[in-house]
Amino acid sequence: MKLLSPRSVADLEACTIETGRKKGCRSFLNRFSSPILSSAPSEICAVSRISKKEIGRCFKLILKALETSVDLITTGDFMSRFCSNLGLPKQVQMAATYIARKAVELDLVPGRSPISVAAAAIYMASQASAEKKTQKEIGDIAGVADVTIRQSYRLIYPRAAELFPTDFKFDTPVDKLPQL
Repeated sequence: MKLLSPRSVADLEACTIETGRKKGCRSFLNRFSSPILSSAPSEICAVSRISKKEIGRCFKLILKALETSVDLITTGDFMSRFCSNLGLPKQVQMAATYIARKAVELDLVPGRSPISVAAAAIYMASQASAEKKTQKEIGDIAGVADVTIRQSYRLIYPRAAELFPTDFKFDTPVDKLPQL
């Protein structure tokens, strides 16, 4: 028996997300993964069988009705959690954060989601360090496909030498990084 229409469920989920954002529930909000709100957590979509796109659309309508705005998320919002879950040292996390920020500043990844950029930056930083991680390992933690990491990595790779912090300790030199 259905008590609510799919549209009503999506509206409720969008309201839940906005309430969590306004109340500063960072642990809940950190699960989001799209640049809009950062979208709906996969768990909510799986349980409700409502797409992230539909929840995002409802979320935007609710924000418009409330006349409020959403702060855009950045790659830094995910970096600490992803690197920690991958068991990467602080130096690699700091390099990945720097790489992602620099790639965005240089407009190397236009239109790419912050999670895709973060994943590609982690891949690049880890490949240059002694703590190498595969695209699959990073993708599993970040919730993106290997091909998504490769696409973003290919955009930043040509300018890799410019992207690393000057104090980074290379285990693998820039010219020996995977070319994919």
